[in-house]
Amino acid sequence: MTKQYKKTKYPEPTNGRTQVGRCLFVNNLEGNPVNELCWNKANGIYYYRKDRSKTFGVDYRQALTNFDLFINGEEYFVAEVKKTTIRRKGNKDLVVRELRDYVSTSNISESKLIDLFRDFIVKNTPAQLALKLKWPELANVNILKPLQPSIKLDDLIKLYTERKVKPLSTTYKNDTKRNWKEFSKTIAYKTVREITAEAIEKYEVFIYNKFKNQSTANIINNFDDIKRIFRNGIKSKKIDVDNKNDIQRVINLCATFIYPNKPMIEGNPISVEDYHTILDNLPDIKWKFLWVLSLNMGFTCVDLTRLKKSNIFVENKMLKAVREKKRVWRVGRLWNRTIELYQQCLEEMPHESESLFVNTQGNPYCSGKYLGKIFHNTILSKIKGTSGKINHKQLKESMQSIPLYYNSISLEHIKIVLGHSTGISDHYLQRVPEQVMNVCSAVEDYYFFSGKKLKQQQES
Repeated sequence: MTKQYKKTKYPEPTNGRTQVGRCLFVNNLEGNPVNELCWNKANGIYYYRKDRSKTFGVDYRQALTNFDLFINGEEYFVAEVKKTTIRRKGNKDLVVRELRDYVSTSNISESKLIDLFRDFIVKNTPAQLALKLKWPELANVNILKPLQPSIKLDDLIKLYTERKVKPLSTTYKNDTKRNWKEFSKTIAYKTVREITAEAIEKYEVFIYNKFKNQSTANIINNFDDIKRIFRNGIKSKKIDVDNKNDIQRVINLCATFIYPNKPMIEGNPISVEDYHTILDNLPDIKWKFLWVLSLNMGFTCVDLTRLKKSNIFVENKMLKAVREKKRVWRVGRLWNRTIELYQQCLEEMPHESESLFVNTQGNPYCSGKYLGKIFHNTILSKIKGTSGKINHKQLKESMQSIPLYYNSISLEHIKIVLGHSTGISDHYLQRVPEQVMNVCSAVEDYYFFSGKKLKQQQES
């Protein structure tokens, strides 16, 4: 007599699972069994029947997605189970799980991860999200204000260039607009919120290539201009808190910018012979005054174009002006020969402009670069007898080096004349300008007295 076995009756799909023998096969959302995808009732983990080491997490919907990716040979995202305990309550098993944050054992596409996250949020109330994610602030998400639209880069530059407090000079304003335009075009974004670390790195590559064969100071100054515009946005009262947070994030990203090393360049002050050769051969009183004043104060051509008549105090023999780049006061003592040339220049070549130096039409020079081009190409190039090619910038280097090397004068006092920051209050500099008299006197003594005599003695 043959033994008859009872036919196993499979229960209807319940909660997405179908029991077959000892395995709990999983049904999809339509109620159809998913081949080879099983569920472990003891720990709540979904796994591959042929290889239990292949797990797909403890979330039903996530497991379906991960298994589909696994079958197609794609990478998927799995949650790691930290601790699992089982407690009995009546006839039901209450599984209490403590889950860590999602740990990526393998990558998943960002779009699919967003879909999973969106599905989780939609199916839970703010209170449930706060409880499940242990994030109490989420319970009040319904009363939070919506995020403000991101400020545009074009609006940010306008706040900086059109400010009424400490207004920018025309030259500096144009330079800043040009640098900002290059920055916006390079990163290819229109709002602050879009800027990423990759965008800052992209601008870094651009600016290094632009000034590849030029001074590293150009790289430093251009990027500092960009950061200055962002910092101005933080201080602005017209920008809301959300956008200030975005701006601060970008400022933090700017910390990844790698500044170039400053080159070690030796000073190249003009020699006594070359200085007097040029002074004696300048064509008129205007250029002689410019040449002597530049050495007296260490001025560049840019500084000369920004000087006003009101900056010179004849009675006190002093010059007081603000260096536009850093908004720092520069103070110096004018030599007697400088005052005489200034008065003589006003008598022989009078003009109505407030600017100290003007062109032949009586208008101020548009930029220091233009004035330097005229001075070098039409004046210096025609003077013969110098030891080599002379540059106007050498006069500033003379002010930087002569008082320090030959007279051991404090570097801090030299910085005051050049308009570099020293930490001394502006109002103190204006009240006590006599502290820089020795700096200007040292340069005059070297080029017109002791230095000239020393050269004559060496020649004899």
